[in-house]
Amino acid sequence: MSYLKDGRPAHRHLDSVDTLEANIGVPILHHGQVYGFLNIDNHTDADVFGKDSLEVARTFAVQAAVLLHEAAQRSSIQLAARTDALTGLQNRRGFMEALRREVALAHRHGMPLAMLVADMGVQGRERHPGSYGRR
Repeated sequence: MSYLKDGRPAHRHLDSVDTLEANIGVPILHHGQVYGFLNIDNHTDADVFGKDSLEVARTFAVQAAVLLHEAAQRSSIQLAARTDALTGLQNRRGFMEALRREVALAHRHGMPLAMLVADMGVQGRERHPGSYGRR
């Protein structure tokens, strides 16, 4: 059975499946996490894949899984470096990166840029830098 991108089952399969002569399919896994599926098809030769083809595909899938996992980890670390863990809002680093992007975008397109900065502090809280976010 085939599935659409949103997970619903498709009522018919792809027309190209009818002409398949050979196929190798290998999941791309890293410590139980599925990152993808490697699918290799051949429409002309049923004997195209030799005995070592499956092992080569598995080796490729392992390497791809490591790379995809490392990319996901790097992305997660980069997000953590720009985000406040308590609130999920951008920290100063994230704010400055976004500001640089927006200034460059406005400059590139010759558009004006405005910025509003508001102090959302709680009334009665001390007004020095060490007091925000801690009690």
